Amino acid sequence: MKMERKCIRWCPEADGEFNFTKIPAGSYLGTMNAKGFAFFTSAEFAVAVRQVYEVPEVSLSVARANIEVTVRRTKLIAAEQIRAEEKQRLVGFFPNFYTSFIYDAAPLTTKQKFSLATRGTFDPVAMIGVGLAAGIEQANNSYAGCGQGAAGYSKRFAAKFVDGRSSDFLTHAVFPTILHQDPRY
Repeated sequence: MKMERKCIRWCPEADGEFNFTKIPAGSYLGTMNAKGFAFFTSAEFAVAVRQVYEVPEVSLSVARANIEVTVRRTKLIAAEQIRAEEKQRLVGFFPNFYTSFIYDAAPLTTKQKFSLATRGTFDPVAMIGVGLAAGIEQANNSYAGCGQGAAGYSKRFAAKFVDGRSSDFLTHAVFPTILHQDPRY
């Protein structure tokens, strides 16, 4: 006569003991699972009618930790960091693109350095600054050779723009590329 094999799930009572009642006679396997511990399956045991069976003491081992590691290219990580930096503004207004709050920020490629410099150069706040500086020079009649009126203002604006923007490109893109530096520090 072959005994049918059954599986029972152990659930402890408040005192940590396990009691099973009204279990039909047969062959059983006990399983135990607890959060943070390895799954346990007992050896097969047989239970007869009205038999009291004492299960041997069970010790669960700590489960192995499942760790997920995502590997991405440095270029992609740097691009994400640049997108975050391009939203940084002091007092919600002035661009603050060249400050990284990440201790070990991903290095920028040459293209990314020039892209960040371009973003800073053509930022609307930077353009307002150029316009204000040209207006102050116009009011003080600095560089009188430029003349007055719209033509004089346009010349001053163009000169301020080229001077400031070339300086930005040199300090934030060209020199950092040549010297293998990161312009964000």
